[in-house]
Amino acid sequence: YRAGPAEWVDALDATARRGLTLARCAQATGAMQAALDLSISYAQDRVQFGRPLARFQAIQHELAVAAEEAATTATDLVLAAVGQSGLMADRVEPLLQAATLVVANAIANVHRVSHQVHGAIGFTQEYFLHRHSLNLLRWRDELGHLQQSSLACAEALGEKVLAADTLWAFITDTTSLNKPA
Repeated sequence: YRAGPAEWVDALDATARRGLTLARCAQATGAMQAALDLSISYAQDRVQFGRPLARFQAIQHELAVAAEEAATTATDLVLAAVGQSGLMADRVEPLLQAATLVVANAIANVHRVSHQVHGAIGFTQEYFLHRHSLNLLRWRDELGHLQQSSLACAEALGEKVLAADTLWAFITDTTSLNKPA
């Protein structure tokens, strides 16, 4: 796995950049769920010290954390907002920035947990987890290029929050799916 330069990102217009960012968030959500499903299945089947890995409390805890991370509600919220207001609506950009931050963090955690549960087998090309892992790492890097960086994304989101009357007003105005488009 090698992260290459992303000169191609500069050639994208704003609509293509938003669309690709949203697509990568959605794809990563699916790949995280697939990696989690493989990990749960493996933990139930693999016996260590006379009992399945899934019976160990530490494994249960790690899988629960990964499941929480893989359930990226932020991406679902962006999809709902795009469905209601369109991809280029003003309120979509902060939601997309938040989703990018959430998904990038979730990828790191789900990747770590799934490979810890599987041990070394998760890195081999013969095992299916490898494909999801590679895609997750590629998409995480691509999200970073599309949004300049996680720090730039967080700064832009923070500026929008500070420009609003109150934090609560910003959250409700941005996330409300009941207001007209």
